[in-house]
Amino acid sequence: MAIQISKFEKLEELLRPHQHSLAPRRWKPRHKSSKPQLHLLLQNSIKELQLIEPGLSSLLGSLVQLKSLLEQIEGVILLKLKRKEEKESVRISALH
Repeated sequence: MAIQISKFEKLEELLRPHQHSLAPRRWKPRHKSSKPQLHLLLQNSIKELQLIEPGLSSLLGSLVQLKSLLEQIEGVILLKLKRKEEKESVRISALH
């Protein structure tokens, strides 16, 4: 029986390092170069934004013009509705 215990103890000792390696570890970057990679990614993103900025600016200008045109159209429609209501009012008054 002593032999079985010593075999068990040896097996337990062999397993201990493996059990330790399975313990959860804090996350650490694999390499110290992760910060420069992030910096490079940010630089590339900024360059891409700078490339599309003129297009976005032009689009914004077009949207402002479109808004102005829609407001003018709305004004014309409201004016026509008002004139139509006035004509209806005059017609109803004439009938009475």
